[in-house]
Amino acid sequence: MASPRPSEDFARLAADCAGETVTFRRLLGDMTPRDQALLTLMLSAAFLHPVPMPGISTLFGAVIALCGWRMSRGKGPWIPARWIDKPLPARFLRAVFGVFARLLGKLESVLRPRARFLAAHPALRRANGAGLMFVGFLILVPLPPPTNFPPAIAGFLLSAGILEDDLLFVALGWLAVALNAVIFGLIAVYGLDAIGLLWDRLTAA
Repeated sequence: MASPRPSEDFARLAADCAGETVTFRRLLGDMTPRDQALLTLMLSAAFLHPVPMPGISTLFGAVIALCGWRMSRGKGPWIPARWIDKPLPARFLRAVFGVFARLLGKLESVLRPRARFLAAHPALRRANGAGLMFVGFLILVPLPPPTNFPPAIAGFLLSAGILEDDLLFVALGWLAVALNAVIFGLIAVYGLDAIGLLWDRLTAA
């Protein structure tokens, strides 16, 4: 039986977000290895929404980092007991998942298995896990909400590529990871003003 497409996964996730709160246990049930990439995809998507999520970025970033760490070691999905039943904002997540179900439905003509012999290779899967672990750490760093957006893009692209065995999206994900390394390196050296300075230089060029 063929695996559902990402748009179908997100439509199911949106339907599961009934009521005021929802948990990882309800969203993912008995997780399969495929759900590890789906989990990092959905948590990354949550930060591509314009509405900030105070208090949630640390948890979501930690889960992404944990999934990446386990993937880098060739291990399957696992969420600590203290996190799996933690209440999450169902209404917010329902809106996010609904938007991305529609967006992914349009992207799926481009997002598809591509160079699967490389995209699904265990060595690349482990490397991708390390990239997701890095992305998760960037998201959980206590910085203003807009700084979650760049690593979320990297996490979304990389997770989508892993989920669909698409080498193009994996490559785009790694490009975004490299750009994040530059952005957060500048922040570490020059502070948040570095982003404004970088933007001024780019727009003045």
